[in-house]
Amino acid sequence: MPAESSAVTLVEVSPRDGLQNEKRLLPADVKVALVDRLSAAGFRAIEVTSFVSPKAVPSMAEPQRVLDLVGRPAGVRIWALVPNVRGAELAIEAGVDSLTVTISASAAYNEKNVRMTIEESIEQVGIICGLPDVPPVDAVISCAFGSPYEGEISAAQVHDLARRLLDAGATSLTMADTTGVATPRLVEDLVAE
Repeated sequence: MPAESSAVTLVEVSPRDGLQNEKRLLPADVKVALVDRLSAAGFRAIEVTSFVSPKAVPSMAEPQRVLDLVGRPAGVRIWALVPNVRGAELAIEAGVDSLTVTISASAAYNEKNVRMTIEESIEQVGIICGLPDVPPVDAVISCAFGSPYEGEISAAQVHDLARRLLDAGATSLTMADTTGVATPRLVEDLVAE
């Protein structure tokens, strides 16, 4: 299990999260221009794309092309979101520096988002972390503060999931306020847990 750390890494996710819901398909060069500008602005960790089915998320089509075109200045880590083992294999093949895998603390949200149970998602993380040449894997716990389907999620429930993800091999954890319901008290409770 990784050593405890108080380090915080800011990962700019607008090229992936900010563009994934766009109705209009943006050309690869437009996505690349955004990444290059973020890099020039000083961001050192950028989630550039995701390796998901273009049928599920059309705006994330051509992740390999985007990665082939994007500049890679010294000191900038390129991240990609992957929903499963196949996505991780493609991202590793593309030469990303870090992987993001999202698992929801909400069973209903996890089913709707990645079409897997929480148990299946944890299993996927374990397999991904065991792949040859796997870069660091950040497990993002979505709905860490509440779910649109199940309401408030307890800090103990998130802690248990976090522990299991670290045991599965995740290098780091991110607690995501997916639905915008976190309050200072909820954040304090989760961090204390």
